[in-house]
Amino acid sequence: HPDEETRKRTRSDWGVPLVACLLLFVGRLNRDKGVLDLAQAFAQFSRDRDDVWLAVVGPDEAGIGKEFERLCGKALSRVRRVNYMATPEHAMAAADTFVLPSYREGFGNVVIEAAACGVPAVASRIYGLIDAVEENVTGLLYTPGDIANLRDCLQRLCVDSALRLKMGTA
Repeated sequence: HPDEETRKRTRSDWGVPLVACLLLFVGRLNRDKGVLDLAQAFAQFSRDRDDVWLAVVGPDEAGIGKEFERLCGKALSRVRRVNYMATPEHAMAAADTFVLPSYREGFGNVVIEAAACGVPAVASRIYGLIDAVEENVTGLLYTPGDIANLRDCLQRLCVDSALRLKMGTA
């Protein structure tokens, strides 16, 4: 469930301002999860906005952390990487938008968990995720691999707090 105290504490621990739009990815870092697409979309979107931050929680199982950091470019200072959390719900409570840019997914359990915390999702339009995100109701779907489309979805939710609240409540 949404938890304002946990939100404040987690953001404080991470050095993320309360007024920032915090994007969150929780999962293994590998190419299939689309994290390199997320890094590119985040770098593009955050060029003109210093109020957008990204938290990435999960192990770098594919050894792509350096490439991820390179793709974040100048926005890397607003990225928080956490290899492991015993309480990922704290990260979800701190987030404004959950992002799952996966290329393949059995079922998006993590999207459902984020929704339970009142966090809307941006997810790729693939089998498994289309069952976990009701498009334009609980989140936004985009074409996998389409970084511009991903960027636009992230921007849409970051700039529209009323839409985030509506989708998070749904």
